[in-house]
Amino acid sequence: MKKLLKQGKRLGLVAMAIFLAGALLLGSVVPAKATEEVIKIGWRAIFTGPLATFGVPVSQGAIDAAKFINEHGGVDGIEIDMVWYDTRAEVPRGVMAHKRFKEVGAVAELCFVCSLMEACAPLQVRDKMPLLYIGTFTSPAILTKPPWIFPCGSTWEGVAVAMAKGLVDMWTEERPLRFGAIIHDLVDAHIQVDATEKHAAELGIEFVGREVVPFIPPTLDTSVEWIRLAAKKPDWVYIFGFGMTFVTLMKDAARLGIRDKGIQLLAAPFSADERTLKVTGKDTEGIYAVVAAATNVEAELPEVRAILEYAKSYRGYEPQDVPCTYIMANALVRVAAEGIRLAIAKVGLENLTGEAVREGLTSIRNFEPGVIPPVTISDEHPWWWDSLPRICIVREGRQVPVTSWLPVTFYPEWFLQRLEEVSG
Repeated sequence: MKKLLKQGKRLGLVAMAIFLAGALLLGSVVPAKATEEVIKIGWRAIFTGPLATFGVPVSQGAIDAAKFINEHGGVDGIEIDMVWYDTRAEVPRGVMAHKRFKEVGAVAELCFVCSLMEACAPLQVRDKMPLLYIGTFTSPAILTKPPWIFPCGSTWEGVAVAMAKGLVDMWTEERPLRFGAIIHDLVDAHIQVDATEKHAAELGIEFVGREVVPFIPPTLDTSVEWIRLAAKKPDWVYIFGFGMTFVTLMKDAARLGIRDKGIQLLAAPFSADERTLKVTGKDTEGIYAVVAAATNVEAELPEVRAILEYAKSYRGYEPQDVPCTYIMANALVRVAAEGIRLAIAKVGLENLTGEAVREGLTSIRNFEPGVIPPVTISDEHPWWWDSLPRICIVREGRQVPVTSWLPVTFYPEWFLQRLEEVSG
């Protein structure tokens, strides 16, 4: 009997240890205000891992945007509970985040990594949980009827073509612009480069080739890739890399004198965010970047000014240090909040579900977050807008716009066919 009691005590301690470990692992997904009326939104954050340099400011930006909204009345007087989980940009953790958000009663999810969006796409449909995503559609399977995924742009092909047109408009020589790319081994990167290569002739550019570096683990040396690409004498090189890899690419490019050879560098959307630029320093001074939101130099915009002020209050960021990713996260949360507001107006808080929020999102018309173009979403047009990127130049670690919003007018055949299928 004593032996059994001892075993029982041991089991009890083990059970308690497991419970405590689970509670620690659950972290922020434990409801913050279980006894109050709140609106739960799930946020697939990145605070650790190889993309943390890029992920931390956008993750902070979403959390802080919800806090700011709450301090100014919430959504029709109801606070947002931003329930986050650190995914590390890893697919299994992204799937785990979705399951936990569902368990705690979230009515929408937010994401900014393509691989996590794609992996969880079937779960959004199955669990009737809308997802707002900083990115674009990448697969025919993600376009569903009705839509459950709402990216800020239509396709990466459209973004790539718009970006290439922007470069051609800046090009002053008579000969075609010679274009190359060095990219993370990610589907959305390959999609952009494939589109640029396929449509090079009609765009008035000459595609010279691409080099590919690993996504995870991040590469520590890109010298070979840079030397091979530079030997093809491109005028512009498009760089699709984030976090540690972007830093390595920029340091190696500077060490090898890539720009001294007359080669201009263009960073992909959010690759050259201000947090990363602080690390790369003079090695990125004067490069160009594609940016999908207002930047910290545009304090004349009321919304940017408000973001700069609360970034200082919440995080201690000086205006010049507020990343474009932090600003874009504000737009992500505000679009989600607008969809939720419209849903509550229609069904009431007591009937608020993921399905109701989905319908609210598709009711958004000409909503102005202030840091991106006006947003309109419908079942037939489940992305936010058709003017995604601007081209900026890096000056003293800040991204200064040199073009207006570049209109996205190209839609690949697979997208048009799938859109017709789900809209018919």
